[in-house]
Amino acid sequence: MTRLKEVEDMQHAHQELLDAGLSREELASHYATEIDLGKCTVRFRRRKECWSVRASIGLPYEVAQELNREWGHGIRVRGSGSNTPLQEGEAVLLWEVDDSEALRVLIRTLKDHFLVPVSIS
Repeated sequence: MTRLKEVEDMQHAHQELLDAGLSREELASHYATEIDLGKCTVRFRRRKECWSVRASIGLPYEVAQELNREWGHGIRVRGSGSNTPLQEGEAVLLWEVDDSEALRVLIRTLKDHFLVPVSIS
């Protein structure tokens, strides 16, 4: 039941944007959202043919390097070309992502690193 409520909330938010004057094309091509992962905020912006993902805190070099090694073809650091080398110690704030599978991997990596676990008291 919670899932249906989440879908309705998203539809309501989209409808508010449409009612405020955005066209469906503008909403789809320029869509942006921001999520709070506790330790950092991540902004997702839909560009013409990819997603631009920017974190408020850089993903540490070791984590970014592993992500780049395995997914550099679909998750481009700094919006550069495929498998762009990282400089030693470089933390990454920006990626461009081409497809939903790569986007899912990046989101999971960001959550695994930055999401603050909620403790049950």
